Amino acid sequence: KDRGTFEAIVAIHAHLDDDRSGNVDINETQEFLRQELHLQNDHDREETLHANDKFISVEDLWNSWTKNEARNWSSDDVIFWLEWSIGLPEYSNIFEEKRINGSHLPALATNHHSIITSILGIKDLHHRQKITLRAMDVVLFGP
Repeated sequence: KDRGTFEAIVAIHAHLDDDRSGNVDINETQEFLRQELHLQNDHDREETLHANDKFISVEDLWNSWTKNEARNWSSDDVIFWLEWSIGLPEYSNIFEEKRINGSHLPALATNHHSIITSILGIKDLHHRQKITLRAMDVVLFGP
């Protein structure tokens, strides 16, 4: 396991695990979808994450990430996502310069080691939040 990516997955899991039980249950997933992604009753995303598993452990989340096609996105794929899915083309050059690819998405989702502010230099709080939230969506539920 890539240590930095695994640490980011652990942080994502902790973010979702509101009751600190060590597992993310369906209610916690639904709460995340409603409160953070502003999606009501998104059964497709629930099914993607949980499938037949009511409780998601860190290991489950890691295994899900290793099968996520976004993990293998090239820098060009990430830039396309940044421009068209998030609507922040003004950061394309820095993403290209820093060679941000799909393997960096968990770090973006948690702003691990301040990647968004320190490494990418994105100062606008709203833009940082958009990148973090959309990266978490892709890490958890796929492209």
